[in-house]
Order: sequence, then C-alpha cells, then structure tokens
Amino acid sequence: MTDSYLRYPHLHGDLVTFVAEDDVWLAPIDGGRAWRVSADQAGASSPRFSPDGSQLAWTSWRDVEPEVHLAPTDGGPSRRLTYWGDVNTEVIGWAGDGSVLATSSVGQPSIRRSWVHEIAADGSGSRRLSYGPVGGLAFGPDGAVLLLGAFSREPAWWKRYRGGTAGKLWLDADGDGEFVRFQAELDGNLSAPMWVGDRLAFLSDHEGVADLYSCAPDGTDLRRHQVPGEFYARNATTDGTRVIFHRAGRLWLVDGLDAEPRELDVRLGGRAAPARPTRCGPPTSWARSAPTTAGGAARSRCAAPSTGSPTATARSGCSPPSRACGPGCRARSASRSSGSPTPTARTRWRSRRSTGSPRARRRGGSGPGSWAGCSSWPRPRTAGASRSPPTTAGCCWSTLPPASCARSPAARTATRATSRSPPTPAGWPGRTRGRSRCGTSGWPAPPTCP
Repeated sequence: MTDSYLRYPHLHGDLVTFVAEDDVWLAPIDGGRAWRVSADQAGASSPRFSPDGSQLAWTSWRDVEPEVHLAPTDGGPSRRLTYWGDVNTEVIGWAGDGSVLATSSVGQPSIRRSWVHEIAADGSGSRRLSYGPVGGLAFGPDGAVLLLGAFSREPAWWKRYRGGTAGKLWLDADGDGEFVRFQAELDGNLSAPMWVGDRLAFLSDHEGVADLYSCAPDGTDLRRHQVPGEFYARNATTDGTRVIFHRAGRLWLVDGLDAEPRELDVRLGGRAAPARPTRCGPPTSWARSAPTTAGGAARSRCAAPSTGSPTATARSGCSPPSRACGPGCRARSASRSSGSPTPTARTRWRSRRSTGSPRARRRGGSGPGSWAGCSSWPRPRTAGASRSPPTTAGCCWSTLPPASCARSPAARTATRATSRSPPTPAGWPGRTRGRSRCGTSGWPAPPTCP
C-alpha cells in the first residue's frame, strides 16, 4: 500500500488512472505498481480515458491556468488542446465521437456560469453545447442526459453544506431537451452524476457522510453503496458498468451496483521527492523553551511551527535548546502556532519559570547564562546585562535550579523574605525582580561557556 494520496480516478478495461504527487498515473485495475503518464510536477486533475482507451485527457496547471491536455495511454508527450486562460476549466469526460468534454466559464461574464464544451482531440477547435450553465454531465441510453447544477462543489469541499449552490441534479429521460429536477427530496449536496447500466448513480451527503448512491431512472429504489468509516467518498467516475472513487486518498472500486466496494492496492513506481530525514534547527523549529520537573534525563523535542505537534527528537539530529538543569529536571521545547519565530521572537526562547526581569532577559548580555558566549544559537541584536540565573549544565539558557529546593517550605519562606534581592554568585550582575526558588542557598556557580 502506498503512502501517497491518490485522487481523481477513472478506469477503462484493465487499467485505472489517477492523480498523485501532481502527476497523472496509470496502474492495473487489480492493483500493483503504477507508472507515470505525465511528469510536469504541476497541478493536475480529472484524467479521463477516451472511449477506446487509447488516449488520456486531463486538466493541467502546467501553464499557470488550468487547460486541457491530451496524451496517448501507451506513452508519449502530451499536447495542450485549449488556450482559454479560465480558472474554471475542467475535463469531465469524452463524447461518443471522440471529442473531449470540459466545463469552462470562458467568454462568460461570471465564473459561476460554466458551460460544457466539446474539444476536438486533434486540436482543431471546440464548440459550446446548449445545455446552459452546468457543473457535470452524463449521457444515458436513447439520448437521456443527466446534468449537475452549475458552480456546485463536491460534498467534501464543504461538508454538510445546504446553501443555494448545493449540487442539484436535472434529468432529461427522453432526450427531448426538457429537464426536470431529479431526487429533489434529498436534503443534501449531490455531485458526480453517472449513468451505470440502467441505473443512475451519484454522490450525496444527505445522511451525514458522502457515499455512493444509485437509483432507477424514475427515482425509485434508492440504494447506498457504503464504505464503513467517517471519510467522504469523492470524485466518483464510471466506465458504464463499474464505479471507482477515492476515499481518504485510497481507491475503491465497485465492480457492479450489486457488489460491495473493494479497495485497490496500488503502489507508486517512484517518488518525485524521496522521503529522507530532515534536520530541524532552532530558527525554524523552536519558539520557546520551558523546563519541567517530571524527572528523567534531559530531553527536547522539535515541534511543527503550525501545529505544535512533535515531529522529531534529539536522537534524529535536532539540537535541544535547553540542557539539564539539575537532578530531576528536564526540558522540552514548544513551538509557536504562528510559524517560524522572527529575530525578535528568538530572544524569547527562555524558561517561563526562570527568575529575572523579562525585559532584561530579552536584552541578553555577556555574562554567564546569557547568549553572548554561545556560538551555536542566535544572539540578540542588542547588548546589555542579563539578569537571568545561570544554568547548572550546558550554556546560554535560563533554567530552573534543582527541583528539590523549590519544594522546601523553609526555602519558600526564605524566598519571600529575600525575593527583592536574591543572592547571586560572584560575577553575576544586577538585581533580580523575580523570586528565587532556592531561598538563601544561592544559585550554583555558573558553568564556563564555550
């Protein structure tokens, strides 16, 4: 099983096509190793097999705006068929005469007015069909047509959306051009209209989570083809007898509307960017450092700037910004949710419990426990006297003294009595406004910075 996210599937014969890692791929329908059709490494979506399976058409963002591209299934360079420059261009299938069907709002006063266009496979031109603004199209037997309303989004785009642009289906069962609302009683967002055999199929979230549904052309005998779980079925397509869709980046195939969905075991043949260990450094991985007294050896974690969740440990090459501060004390690093710290924020990588004036700590300095003597971490841009207590191990970081002295009642009493001017070791400048947690015992001698 691949760890990539597979989407926009379509199938023909014994092949399935899909999009992964911004390229179009092909794979056996029974699963196995996949191979690339495109290597643009640009946005791609909606690949569709031609009726004879010899060509693939898809939407590509290779030239900034989405355009229709075409390539042979058995290999070869792709050709660009459209030059519309419209942000709503999307391939939706093929017509029976071998032309590509795509929706686009080119030439329209609003991007909400997307029409279906037939595009000649040889690039000789295109023509607009007369169905009006639509978002999807499916042809049935005897000229029947099933349409999806314009500017509708799939249910997973806006979960449980019930607004005015929710997907609605329109059916012309006789092929005479008269369309009526189809399944109007379903209170949901409908998408992906398909004609599968003698039944109509679509995606709907009217029961909470989007799944595949099918019914008779008159709207009766509604069935749910459910895959257990919480994830939405997305981008469903058909070859006329089978249905394929993706769910949480995995491909699911329905061999027939009377069969149960089964997952395809598809493996990509290679990666555009091979996975490898990434070394994280302090300028992009840490926003502050806070010691704890939970016991154990000194430990530190890198945290993702956007989520705050740990992504690596010191074992994988991350240098911890805080060292052990005594028996029973360890340190962890935490990350800001706003992203990489700025030069100003770097000066705030300090213990939230450490004593001393916050303003003095931000100024830094050249004394023990300050930033000036440490060569492996950023230094503050201004000089000044640092009033933070020195560490007992390592260098350049304000940490707590041993945890045992912080829990002594006598030490706390002495602390309150001497909090205005706690004792400092020789060479440590200034008066500290915060509380000393070690009472009158004084801070241990500062280490020598490298």
